[in-house]
Parts: sequence; structure tokens; C-alpha cells
Amino acid sequence: MRRAATIALLITVVAVTLGAAPKDSDRPDKEMLQMMELLKNMEMIKQIDLMQDMQKIDSTPAAATGASSQKIPAVKKPEAAK
Repeated sequence: MRRAATIALLITVVAVTLGAAPKDSDRPDKEMLQMMELLKNMEMIKQIDLMQDMQKIDSTPAAATGASSQKIPAVKKPEAAK
């Protein structure tokens, strides 16, 4: 959640900076290129994290089906006297 908020903030900063740039500048400056590279790297890291999470999720059902095949005895609760 925090990573998504950081990415959104950086994208907003880049958009505002690009919008505030004078119309006669053809190329983005060095700082803007670095910011864009940082955003690209963060997106790649996010994709890698998602792929790792997907692998964890894919491996979890195999373990869960083995555990769910074992019957768990029902716990009987004593009835309260009325």
C-alpha cells in the first residue's frame, strides 16, 4: 500500500513538472530523466514482487488441499442450562 502511494506521488510530481515546463524546451532535463528512470525501476520492482506473491499463492493451495483432506473432529460445546 505504501509503495503504491509513493509511486502515485512520484507520478504526480513528474506530471506537474512536465506541465510546468516551458513550451520551448524540446528535451527533458537530466533530473527529469533520472526521475523517469526511477519510476520505471520502481514499476519493475513492483512487477517482480507481484510475481513472487503469485508464486507463493500458487504453491499455497497444494499445501492447503493436503491439510483440508484431513478431517478435523467437531468440538462439542456443552449446552447451557435454561
